[in-house]
Amino acid sequence: MIKLSLDNVCWNRKPKDRNEIGVISLSVPKNIVNISIEELANNITQPFGKSWCPAIFRDGIRSNDTFVSQQIFGLDIDEGITFEEMMERCNKYNIIPAFVYTTFSSINKNKFRIIFVLEHEVKDKRVRNLVQLALMKLFPEADKSCKDASRLFFGGLELIYNNYDKTINIPELIDSMIAYMYYVDKVNATRNIKDFCKGVGVNMVNGLPNIKIIDEEDKDKTTDNNMSIFEDLVTHPIIYYRSVAQNFKNYSIDFSEETIMKNNDISKSNKTKVKYNISDTKEKRNNLVKRFNWGDLEDNCKLYKEFFNGSHWAYHLELFGIATNLLAIEGGRKKFFEILNQDERYDIKNWEYQCLYIDKKNYTPQRCNNFCPMCGRKLI
Repeated sequence: MIKLSLDNVCWNRKPKDRNEIGVISLSVPKNIVNISIEELANNITQPFGKSWCPAIFRDGIRSNDTFVSQQIFGLDIDEGITFEEMMERCNKYNIIPAFVYTTFSSINKNKFRIIFVLEHEVKDKRVRNLVQLALMKLFPEADKSCKDASRLFFGGLELIYNNYDKTINIPELIDSMIAYMYYVDKVNATRNIKDFCKGVGVNMVNGLPNIKIIDEEDKDKTTDNNMSIFEDLVTHPIIYYRSVAQNFKNYSIDFSEETIMKNNDISKSNKTKVKYNISDTKEKRNNLVKRFNWGDLEDNCKLYKEFFNGSHWAYHLELFGIATNLLAIEGGRKKFFEILNQDERYDIKNWEYQCLYIDKKNYTPQRCNNFCPMCGRKLI
């Protein structure tokens, strides 16, 4: 169930004049609902077409200053990309929407709204801004006004896609955003990533956002008693989250100290856009495992054996998990790409970037039970 702001009034057309929009603007934030994703989709398409806000607000006042929390995120697409192209990008970068619906002005699906559901509610506006702007980097075709925390969405015509159980999580979203930025503009990617981090106030490590995955071995550093305590406190720079995703258990987001002092309102015009001073620390890659017995790995790991001999097509999450393990072994990178090159369906350019990203993030080998259905221990 998701908490959001949903109007009670039904519409079969787009509200037009100031009076209509003014009434909606005042009534929506006063009606907070706890609703399933499917119920929301049905309420905002025909025959209902209700207006809504992804966030909830204090005192029934819709503004960035009264923001309370948000779990659902929307993007408006009016031009620049078709529905089919949008879905292709979602699938390529493994950021899947919960549903998509056409807007009131749509003709033949040319205008639509993409709805993503984060796996947990966020109460810190810095985190909300991070998620929203990352989605907009993945889809630069989206209406720029979607960045506003108090954004009001009108209802629409019809559902054109749904996958109601699908959620996104922050580490995967940031990984996918960076992969896309490298893919579309490799020359300027480093600068563009730094600009993004300055805009959202996230510190960097090795030129990438400092969003760290916390493995089971580090559980004592982030116990159940303090995992989410800072999520409600905007006076603290580091925020911890428990993840319900299969491949990430817990993670932290390292915000600049300046985000505590400055008003982190991204709804301002480009001329007054806030830019934070952020740090960019350097970390060396952990030492590689040497003299590794590849024969033992093939004998003991069914996933690796079938991936190696080509009988198993590995999806993105499986490949990423395999890569974090193989790249920690001397000669593992070469072996990984030898296997990929045996099947033309694998996107070699994308995985060259992914491996560079794993190195820069200094990812430790993922546990097999985080990405593989065949066993429950690390490959190495």
